[in-house]
Amino acid sequence: MWDSFSIAAALGPTSAYFLALGWLRLRHQVWVLGGGRDFAALAFGMMGWFVIGPLDLFFPRPAVLWLGRFVWLFLLVLYWLVIAWIILNMRHRLVIYGVQANSLRQSLDRLVPLMDASGSVTDLSIQLPAMGIEAFIECSPLAGVCQLVAANHSQTSHSWRLLEAAVANDLHSREVPSDSSVNWVAKLMVVVGSVLMGLSLILLLMNPAQTLVEAAHFFRG
Repeated sequence: MWDSFSIAAALGPTSAYFLALGWLRLRHQVWVLGGGRDFAALAFGMMGWFVIGPLDLFFPRPAVLWLGRFVWLFLLVLYWLVIAWIILNMRHRLVIYGVQANSLRQSLDRLVPLMDASGSVTDLSIQLPAMGIEAFIECSPLAGVCQLVAANHSQTSHSWRLLEAAVANDLHSREVPSDSSVNWVAKLMVVVGSVLMGLSLILLLMNPAQTLVEAAHFFRG
């Protein structure tokens, strides 16, 4: 059974993730992230649950005799090495927050001829043969998020960095209409993040002495 410290440790990163994402969305700006950075942010939000779940379940207790509490440092490094390995093996992807499908399509219609004269854009895909880019367009109207997802693993990071910079510069330089449904989702994320953060603080401060005991017990494994 999880104690107060464990639950608070799990809720902390998750609440920070919700608050950051909701706050960014409420600023009514377009945010363009590479797939790796977006996945790393999600991994941070889930880190607490991973620590009190799989890491605690398979905790190498004999290692505590040699490393003491530093064993948690090695486990967290291992966690982020696994995340880095997943990111390196993912297909290239751009995640664009705060944009609807029609706005993204207009942006791509402007950019593609400038980046590659032989390029083409449809409602579902984008092709830039000279840059070796072929990607699918995926949008979620309710969330106000669109993605460009590489069709295969053979595309280069350099080409995708150029595409990311071009899309970000174009969308940032133009007025993107806000959507009431997207605003509602952003406000909900802020509320959820605030509630989780408040609950985490309550669990930590409700009985500080007991929290310290639970923390010491947790890190001893």
